Amino acid sequence: ISDKHTTQGKHSMQVVFKSRKNSENFPGIHSTQFPTDWSLYKKLTADVYFEAQKGRTEHLGIRIDDKKSSSFKNRFHHSMVLVPGKNKVSIELEKVREILDTKSIRKIYFFVDEPKEDIVLYLDNIRLK
Repeated sequence: ISDKHTTQGKHSMQVVFKSRKNSENFPGIHSTQFPTDWSLYKKLTADVYFEAQKGRTEHLGIRIDDKKSSSFKNRFHHSMVLVPGKNKVSIELEKVREILDTKSIRKIYFFVDEPKEDIVLYLDNIRLK
């Protein structure tokens, strides 16, 4: 928990993704602390602050699983390029509904694909709209 780069409330979540070279594992975090029924919502949004020098970019992956998710084919995947400073995650849940049962969401993951250097992100205001 951090008091840096907050967009709602007094704290954000600081996450340090350690560098991984030639690894099949993706450094990341996941949560099951969301409502399981997303069927009445239109978007998943989050504020992400990427603490990095100007000019550096990284790819942030977001994976959503429902109760039937068992492989890449039946999970929802979203990728975005992070730039230094403020970034906004915005996922239209209509796209998620094409793959998953949004009445039975199980987990959400935030991960980075093989970072060459450690990455510091601040996540805040993760919400369903």
